Amino acid sequence: CFFSVLRFVSKIRNYQRCSHCQKSARATKQLRLFQLPPVLCIQLKRYEHGLSATKVDTRVQFPFVLDVHECCAHTAHGDESLDPYAYAYDLFTVVVHEGTLTSGHYTNYSKWRGLWYRYDDDKVTRVSTHQVLEARAYQLFYLRRRLWNQPGHGIYTNS
Repeated sequence: CFFSVLRFVSKIRNYQRCSHCQKSARATKQLRLFQLPPVLCIQLKRYEHGLSATKVDTRVQFPFVLDVHECCAHTAHGDESLDPYAYAYDLFTVVVHEGTLTSGHYTNYSKWRGLWYRYDDDKVTRVSTHQVLEARAYQLFYLRRRLWNQPGHGIYTNS
């Protein structure tokens, strides 16, 4: 599920050794977003490097609308929680790598004027939202609905 992939941004659980007592204990590393970018690019881990390198070709579920509210460090400003679009991002491009670890081809699905298209070099074909969701995404690009976290100061884009 995409949200479990996204949760790595908020919490990573593992055992860490205390620098003072040298005992191992369960630790939670938390990363929070302080400022939201206008375009959010998420690159999925598609390559594993161990004794040998392999390509991870598992399909990951991802949403068309992404709410990053849980991943944000909340400030003293109370206005952002009142705006339903302050933390919303709309998917507009999915990059796919087709092939193997050592060779392949990149294609993408992009939204233009409310419709989805698949771009493969000089070939552009209209696709359904179902086809976009079935893609084995390598990178996801989301456009923020509001540029600022205050009502009336952002840009709302219809999805």
